Amino acid sequence: VEDLAGSIECMFFPATYQLVSTQLVEDTVVFVKGRLDKREDVPRLVAMEMQVPDISNAGTNAPVVLTIPTVKITPPMVTRLGEVLSHHRGDTEVRIKLQGPRKTTVLRLDRHRVKADSALFGDLKVLLGPACLAG
Repeated sequence: VEDLAGSIECMFFPATYQLVSTQLVEDTVVFVKGRLDKREDVPRLVAMEMQVPDISNAGTNAPVVLTIPTVKITPPMVTRLGEVLSHHRGDTEVRIKLQGPRKTTVLRLDRHRVKADSALFGDLKVLLGPACLAG
C-alpha cells in the first residue's frame, strides 16, 4: 500500500485475502483496517478489513492540481502531458503548480478539462512521477 508520502507492506491472512482479492487493483484508493506489526526490521500492516470507498462523486468541483518542478519542463514532456490530458477528457479543471527554486507559479489550463479518475492519475504518475499529485 502506498500514498504520496511513502509505502508499507500490507499482509492479508487467507480468509481476508479471499474476500478482498478481486478489489486489489493498482492505483485504486482503499481503506485498510488492521494492526501495525513492528516485530521485523521493517514495519508492516496486518490487514483485517479492506474497503474501496465510493469516490465517484467526491471532489467533483475540485481541480486536478499537478505539481511539477520547473527543471522537468521540456518540450517533449509538455507535448506528452497534453496527450495524456486529451486522452482523459472530462469536466474537471486542471491546474499546474510550477515549482521553481525561488517561486511557485500556478497555471490554469483552460483548454484541458479531464475526467479525474484512477486511470488519469496513473498516467500522470508515470509521466511526471508519483509526487506530481501532492498538494
